[in-house]
Amino acid sequence: MSTKIPALPIFGWLRSYQRADIRDDVVAGLTTAVMLVPQAMGYALLAGLPPIHGLYASVAPI
Repeated sequence: MSTKIPALPIFGWLRSYQRADIRDDVVAGLTTAVMLVPQAMGYALLAGLPPIHGLYASVAPI
């Protein structure tokens, strides 16, 4: 039995995505960004680095 994993899973669920969900998804994304930016900058400052390095490090896993 062969199960293929698509290279980009977004194409699998994008067909069934409903426009009604976009508002909730945008709010979730903005909430995450509002929490992530100060946290990343704070961790960089704690490490003795410029705050921009914290922002770079927070974007790298995405």
